[in-house]
Amino acid sequence: MIITDAILEQKIKDFEAEVQQWAEKRQLWTDSHFTSYLERYDDEPSEHAACVTVLLSDGGIWRMVNGYIAGDFLEEFQEFLDSKDFYYELHNSSTLHFYCVNEGLNEDYLKYFEWKWITNLIKPNYTTLYDEIFEYFRNDPTKLYNLEHRKFEVLISEIFRNQGFRTELGKGVGDGGIDVKLFKKDEIDEIVTLVQVKRYKPTLPIKLEAVSSLSAIVNQENANRGLFVTTSRYLPVAKEFAARENTKLTLADSSHVQQWCEFAKNAVLRDKSQLVSDSYLKKLIDGLESGLQGKIVYCTNHSGMITTEFCMILKDSDLVVLLLKIPDKIREYTDGPYNSSGKEIPVINHELIKAKIKDNVFRAQKNHYEDGTIGFSGRKKLYFLWDSTPKAFDLMD
Repeated sequence: MIITDAILEQKIKDFEAEVQQWAEKRQLWTDSHFTSYLERYDDEPSEHAACVTVLLSDGGIWRMVNGYIAGDFLEEFQEFLDSKDFYYELHNSSTLHFYCVNEGLNEDYLKYFEWKWITNLIKPNYTTLYDEIFEYFRNDPTKLYNLEHRKFEVLISEIFRNQGFRTELGKGVGDGGIDVKLFKKDEIDEIVTLVQVKRYKPTLPIKLEAVSSLSAIVNQENANRGLFVTTSRYLPVAKEFAARENTKLTLADSSHVQQWCEFAKNAVLRDKSQLVSDSYLKKLIDGLESGLQGKIVYCTNHSGMITTEFCMILKDSDLVVLLLKIPDKIREYTDGPYNSSGKEIPVINHELIKAKIKDNVFRAQKNHYEDGTIGFSGRKKLYFLWDSTPKAFDLMD
């Protein structure tokens, strides 16, 4: 039996309904609701265990899993989950992550959530730090047809932008048949390529009329070249027409997009720590860079204790930043002789260069709020710009 996305989605809905029904019978379903991992964290999914759904609770479920309800409810809950081939892990005291026991189903969900994550990332200016997008379609170009048409256009634009082109997306509606414009400087002038994108089924080939229409627009706008890109194929007469146009018109299909994804993937490093040189990091530490680069962000963690995680912004783009976790902190204790609470600040000096390793460098998406503040979400945490004041910690909270 082929497990489709629709089947996987229905399994999630059924499981959530069963959990809610179980809790309602025991009057535990108060101040509780389900959400998806992507909606909750807007972050990339695990590569090993698929978080099928997330339960947020400040009511009965919260009291049960934190030991505030007498009786056998928690044991019953675990037995109930076992009967459904699911288990849970506490992300924090009020957030439960659910996973499936069956390894085959886990693999299906890993692929499903990876697809959701990849399509969520296909936005203008996101791909500078996300090589996974290009890797995904390089490995499986058949997935190109499953993209929404606009996302396919954005993907083509981002592929070329990562290869040094300046790109301009069409409006999507009433754009004269041109989906993307590519600009690249040569020794003399700027070369302009007009791109038309068609996300068609393989059984629906591109006809002569579509190709000749692009050629006419190229001549009308006095552009240098035309590029037609499709997930389908071309009728022989369309190929013959393009061949007569010589270098003026190029026809591309999914196999060409697959090759372009390989080029674009190689332009984006997998190990993000290699994107920043030691000399550049020294400049950030010394405050010699402008804008957000070099600024410190923080996140207050609550997990049986209160601590602060500090990071430095290494690179800043329109929608994504690259962060470096600062491992060392200076603490001032205020509860001597116990020394379990007080204030802490990050240690920022050239020793920070030693922290520039793969595990400490990660991406975070920028979130702009109505009050003018900026948040940075990554690794299931939300960071804000640090105001240089010491932050409270409590190791015995």
